[in-house]
Amino acid sequence: EKMAGLAWALCLLCLTHVGAWEDLRSENNALRLEVQRLRSQLLDREAALGTCNHRVNNLLAAANADTFFQWNTTGMSGLDVIELIRERRDTLNLGVPALPEELVVASAPTQTHLALTGRKGEMSVTWTTDGDTKTSTCKWGTAQGQLDHNATGSSHHYDLPLPPYRSGAIHEVVLTNLPAGTRVFYQCGDAEAGWGTEWSFVSEVDSAPTPDSPLRIAVTADTGSSENSQMVLDAIAKMDQELNFSFLTLSGDLSYANGHQPTWDKWASMIEPLATHIPFMVAVGNHEIFDLFVPFNERFLMPRNGFSNLWYSYNYQNVHVIALDSESVDYWHFGEQYKWLVKDLESVNRTETPWVMAKWHSPWYCSNTKHQGSGERMRKGFEELFFKHSVDLVISGHVHAYERCHATYNEALNPKG
Repeated sequence: EKMAGLAWALCLLCLTHVGAWEDLRSENNALRLEVQRLRSQLLDREAALGTCNHRVNNLLAAANADTFFQWNTTGMSGLDVIELIRERRDTLNLGVPALPEELVVASAPTQTHLALTGRKGEMSVTWTTDGDTKTSTCKWGTAQGQLDHNATGSSHHYDLPLPPYRSGAIHEVVLTNLPAGTRVFYQCGDAEAGWGTEWSFVSEVDSAPTPDSPLRIAVTADTGSSENSQMVLDAIAKMDQELNFSFLTLSGDLSYANGHQPTWDKWASMIEPLATHIPFMVAVGNHEIFDLFVPFNERFLMPRNGFSNLWYSYNYQNVHVIALDSESVDYWHFGEQYKWLVKDLESVNRTETPWVMAKWHSPWYCSNTKHQGSGERMRKGFEELFFKHSVDLVISGHVHAYERCHATYNEALNPKG
């Protein structure tokens, strides 16, 4: 009986272990299937990442190209690049996971800057906070400390996966019904998260410029975020105290972040003391290609009558200003930028705006040997159109030196050029 009892005990022990082993094996199989599923997802994403990175690397190589011809070998237009941006966001949603809400504390506004909307009596205000706020509010008034008008807008973030980066909350508000030719005081923020510094600007006047009250525009390009950059910004601010600029045009190559997103934050903070008083009107440059134009389009709100911030136009007093993209291959007569430019030039009322000014990054004409030809494809595509419509002035960048030339057309001096 003892032997029989021992046999039964051993049998039960074995059955128990077998059952436990079966449970363990079943659990391991489930884990193995889960690992295979995750590995398959990872491979799919790596494949998508590899495909997109190949195209991104082509763009980055092009951004370093010295000549437009080299950039043109990518065969991508501005619209193609925007489509790639969308693809990169949608397909490569490896993303930057949002921080838990308790770790994100909304800061007071920083990186504040102004921009024209192209409509009289308006001004757009953009700023950044570390975290989201309940509202995007800008208080304004015509006396310091008496901000009795409220304007609200919206906010957004942008994500870039390589390297992982999520921007702060970028807030955009448009002030409307501003009195003409008046100093306007304003303050951005939110009642709960806090308010930023009170700044001021002068709104557009109703009348045309006169010799006693001329229109003055600050012009710069290729600013960057170095000590030299700060010296230039300080010089413009000092000149503004005497000349009272109505707005500033920046013809491309803004921060020189070159893919390092915190540099955009640094640069936006550097320009804040000036850009909170003078509207900053930007054009795209070759160094914006490193980020696939994402920060350039997400951090600024230019007039929306063209294509994102890549090309657009606006009137200010008696001047019609056109911003164009010189960093793509969209210069052919069937291209979207060219077709938009034709309509824009044809719509200009030379009685109301007798002056037409254009800006972009890569110059058509310059004496600098390194950058000669960088805008040649664009010149061949657009110059005849500019000549036909008697465009008065072109502002470019790219060459890190000051230079101006006489009226020119088709590579020769021409008084009508």
